[in-house]
Amino acid sequence: MRDTIKIITIAPEIPNSPDIIKYFRDNGITVSLGHSDSSYNQALSGLKNGASMLTHLFNGMKSFHHRDPGLVGLLTLAKSQKDDMDLRPPHYGIIADGIHVHPSAVRMSYLAHKQGAVLVTDGISAMGLGDGVHSLGEVQVQIIGNRAIVLPTHDAHGGEVLAGSVTSMDKCINNYRTFTGCEMREALLAATLHPARAINVDKSKGRIRQGYDSDLVLLHDTGSNLIVLQTW
Repeated sequence: MRDTIKIITIAPEIPNSPDIIKYFRDNGITVSLGHSDSSYNQALSGLKNGASMLTHLFNGMKSFHHRDPGLVGLLTLAKSQKDDMDLRPPHYGIIADGIHVHPSAVRMSYLAHKQGAVLVTDGISAMGLGDGVHSLGEVQVQIIGNRAIVLPTHDAHGGEVLAGSVTSMDKCINNYRTFTGCEMREALLAATLHPARAINVDKSKGRIRQGYDSDLVLLHDTGSNLIVLQTW
């Protein structure tokens, strides 16, 4: 199973989630928590049962609240907590397109747990097609700049429904560097070694090192942005 499936997402509050999380963990598959209305205690229980990641932080989960921080609160998990000595803060996916997550929230997550950041694009098939109306399966999507919106453009509460992202990984790296003020090395780690660690393939991917897979990207650093020149 582990050769086919590397990661699954589950809401820790659903019935039987402890047994499901343990099953996948025991089979070498990363369990990520997300698409969830979980409380902090439910999220903590998911971590104790073997989950080790959060799916696209701040999106598809209960908003942070000072009385019950939910999944987001796991980023500040400290080894000094008496009941949780064996736990560590999870990795977390972050969509750094400037739309799914406000730049300030991206910076907050970086300051809370920068070693766990995993840049994800949440990219859809309309990426690179430009402005206009495109199909995403049976759904019509309108692209305006970097924003992808499900048509009709408003839900029952009058809000926009995002269809995913049309921001490429190199732009997410550039945005992450801008939003957080981090060094380029840190931004690159969030797109290479951190995701490799998150799905337990860091013994063969995520570094330029003898014996590792030669998944290479040649980049040009303009001083303010990275530009992809070539991939192998």
